[in-house]
Amino acid sequence: MLRPDAEISFRAVPNSSKYTATAVGHHEGFSGSLVLLDPRIPDDGKMSQLKRITPEYLFPEVEPNAPHVYGTAWPLDEDFYLCNFNSGLYLLDRFGNQDVIYDPGPGPYRVRDPFPLRPRRTPPILPVVTWQGERESLPEHRPAVISVMNVYASDGAARLPPGIRVKWMRIVQVIPQVMDNWFSLESVAQVSFATDSIGRMPLGIVPVEEDGSVYCEAPVAKAIYFQLLDEKGMAVHSMRSATYVHPGEHLSCLGCHEDKWKPEPPHGLPLALKRPPSKLVPEVESGAIPFNFIQLVKQPVFDKKCVSCHQKNPKAPDMTYASLARNDRAFSYPGEHKALAMLGVGSSRTTPARFGARASGILKALTTQPQHKDLELTPDEWRRITLWLDLNSNEIGWIGNDRSQTAAQKKGVALWPPVDVDPSNPTGVEKEVTSRATP
Repeated sequence: MLRPDAEISFRAVPNSSKYTATAVGHHEGFSGSLVLLDPRIPDDGKMSQLKRITPEYLFPEVEPNAPHVYGTAWPLDEDFYLCNFNSGLYLLDRFGNQDVIYDPGPGPYRVRDPFPLRPRRTPPILPVVTWQGERESLPEHRPAVISVMNVYASDGAARLPPGIRVKWMRIVQVIPQVMDNWFSLESVAQVSFATDSIGRMPLGIVPVEEDGSVYCEAPVAKAIYFQLLDEKGMAVHSMRSATYVHPGEHLSCLGCHEDKWKPEPPHGLPLALKRPPSKLVPEVESGAIPFNFIQLVKQPVFDKKCVSCHQKNPKAPDMTYASLARNDRAFSYPGEHKALAMLGVGSSRTTPARFGARASGILKALTTQPQHKDLELTPDEWRRITLWLDLNSNEIGWIGNDRSQTAAQKKGVALWPPVDVDPSNPTGVEKEVTSRATP
C-alpha cells in the first residue's frame, strides 16, 4: 500500500533506533494515525520502514474514511506511549490497550504534544560552533556554500532517464503562508489553481559540471529546494522537501536522492570543487523575484505573442490565468486533475522528467500543434514559460491576511513577501567581508 502523505511530530524511542510519528494527510492538520519508523531499513517509498501502532485507524487521504484521532505521541519505550487521542491525553500500548489520563471532552481544543516531566542532568557547556552571534565577525567566517558531488547519483526511483544531461541547478525558496485563518480568505487567497499550493520564488541557477558536481554560494536563513535543469532550462528533477543553510555553513550532498545504503563516493576531487563557488544567476529580469504570473509570463509573452491570434479562435484560451488553469493546460504537483495521476505524480517523490513544463499541456501545444509552427519565441520568452510551469504554475508569490495585497498580486503587482526575504538582498547570499574584527 502507499505510505502516508506525511509523517510529522517525530519522537525518538528511548533505548531504540526507532521513532514514533503521526501519519497525517496533505495539508489536513496534525492528527491521524500513529506509526513506528525504523530508519535502519531501506526506504522503498511505501511501508518498508513503517509499522502501524494504531492499525484500527487508517491513514488520512491515502485510505478512505480515515478519521483524524491521534496527535503527537511520546514513546516511553517501543511498547508504551503517552499520546493525544481526540481531545484527551491517554496511555497507549502497541497491543491495542488504552487508558485515559485526562480528557476534557469535545471542545475547540485538544491536549496535544505530551511529554513527561522529570529531573534531568544539566547538559555540559558546549562551545559555540555556528557563525552567528559572537563568532560572526571572526576572520575564519566565510560565506555559506552548497556542494553536490554528483547530481546523477540517485537510487532507482529517482534516476534520470537515459540521455538527459543536466546543465544547471535551480535554487527555489519556499514562502510561508502568513495567515491567521486560512478558511476566512476562501478561494480568493489561493496562490495557484492547485489547492493549498505554497508560494515560491526562484533565487537563481548555478552550473552543473560534466561530472555532475555543483559548488555554489548559498542562500541562508531560507527554506529552499533544488531543481535540476536540462540544456533548454526545463526541470528534469525536483525536490519535494526543503532544506536550510546557516551562515558560514558548507551544506554538502553526495547526490540527488542517492542510495543511503550504497553511497557512490566521488572518484577524486569533483570538478566543481576545483574552482571558486559559482554565483547565483537570475533566469529572467522581472516577474520571478518577486514572483508574479502577469509580470513573468502574461505581459511579456502571452499578451505579446498569443492573445491576438487566440482572439480569432473562440475555443482557444484567452491566456488569462483562469483560462490556462483549466483542462490541464498548466501543471501542478498535487494532482487534483485525474490526468495527472497517469504521470506518476504523487507520493514523496517527483517522477524524473515527467512533471512541470515537460508534462504540461501548454508545452505540448507549443511544440506539437500545427497552428503553432510559425510561432517564434525568443530564449527569454521560452525560459519565462518553462520557469512558470516548473514552479507549480502559480499565479501569485504569497498570501497573507490582507486581501488587498492578494488582489493586487492577482492584478499584476509583484509584492515582496513579508517574511524571510530582504528586498535589498533577495537571494539571501552572505556578503563577503574583507575586513573582520580580531577575535
